[in-house]
Amino acid sequence: MNPYLAFKDIVFTYRITLCILSIGLFIAALEDLKSWSIFKPEGLLSWKAAKLSFKWRAKDLRQRLFNLLLQDSVFKCSIYLRIFAYPLLFIFSLLNIISPILICFVFFLNLLMNFRSPYGLDGSYQMTLVILFALSIGSLFGVHSPISTICLLFIAGELLASYFIAGFHKLISPMWRKSSALHGIFSTRSYGHGFFFQLISRMQLLTTFLSWFVFLFELLFFTVLFFHPMYTILFFAIGFLFHVFNAIFMGLNNFLFTFSAAYPALFYCVNYIHEPILH
Repeated sequence: MNPYLAFKDIVFTYRITLCILSIGLFIAALEDLKSWSIFKPEGLLSWKAAKLSFKWRAKDLRQRLFNLLLQDSVFKCSIYLRIFAYPLLFIFSLLNIISPILICFVFFLNLLMNFRSPYGLDGSYQMTLVILFALSIGSLFGVHSPISTICLLFIAGELLASYFIAGFHKLISPMWRKSSALHGIFSTRSYGHGFFFQLISRMQLLTTFLSWFVFLFELLFFTVLFFHPMYTILFFAIGFLFHVFNAIFMGLNNFLFTFSAAYPALFYCVNYIHEPILH
């Protein structure tokens, strides 16, 4: 049997998604623990500063609940719980155990980060919440239920929309069309890389090729829906290498695991769409 046909099995799709996602989440939790100083009262992401973004009412129950869950000691415990829960999620997935309770718990732990750090969360975090929310709902209704299939369609739709919107914004940007955006990105301290910046500064043709390749790939990624599932692997291979590049040269390692975790859902949906052809 061709390898891609394995993704016709919804349980297998859930397992692979959770395995990939749990690895990325475990790394992210270790990074949060290592950078705990930014969450302290004097840090940039302290609860004292973050709670100012909420409009509290007098004797608000939500305020008391958030103050309890997001205070320093409790929030740090939630990071330790994440470090424990993610390997457990990975092991369960390997053992063919889809636990709705564990998936919902992991979703809740990640949701806390949105309230503790309302600013500066990137697209990988949003995609993480989308995947965990969808898999939580799907697993609660039963992996083999129609709701579970809809949840995978939702993840796939979010993935395609994310790529398309990102590609469209680059397409209408003169900086990307004229290839100056890459110079700007790789010259920064946050996302820059000295070697690669020097490389594209000397090779304008390479810069132009990479700029157009990136936004055309993102813009046209949705066409995977119109191809036979066997060609889906090519799209995913390009997408995976794209995120590996971003992880190495821009430090965006969270995107590598989060977006790769959404690929199995899209693979399942492509199989679902082309099922009459496969038979």
